[in-house]
Amino acid sequence: FDAYQPAVEWYLRSADDLRRQYAAYQIPFDFTLVKELTTGAVGLAKYAMGMVLTAYERLQALQPNADNAAPKTQVEGLLEQALKFAFRCHQFAGGFDPEANALFGQVHDALAASLASVDSV
Repeated sequence: FDAYQPAVEWYLRSADDLRRQYAAYQIPFDFTLVKELTTGAVGLAKYAMGMVLTAYERLQALQPNADNAAPKTQVEGLLEQALKFAFRCHQFAGGFDPEANALFGQVHDALAASLASVDSV
């Protein structure tokens, strides 16, 4: 994201000027493709958060007596990585839609609950 964000922002800021210049030389360019990059980043973040939440829910469904310390540690790491990735997507896209906001809150709450259960043990 760090490599592409400045270029995408530049294209979005300069869209009107570029549209005129490209039209003068009869160069077809669809600026909605640039905007779709940001929309795609939000979709990717939603997908990643959904996958991690599914793994967390499956882990929660296991019997409490089961030896699930290793998978729990892995899922906690995935929750943290998903939050970081989603935040970077949020920064790249300039915000989330309501569904992504809700998923971000769920991942945050799941991580907080998982870390709280580790601290209480």
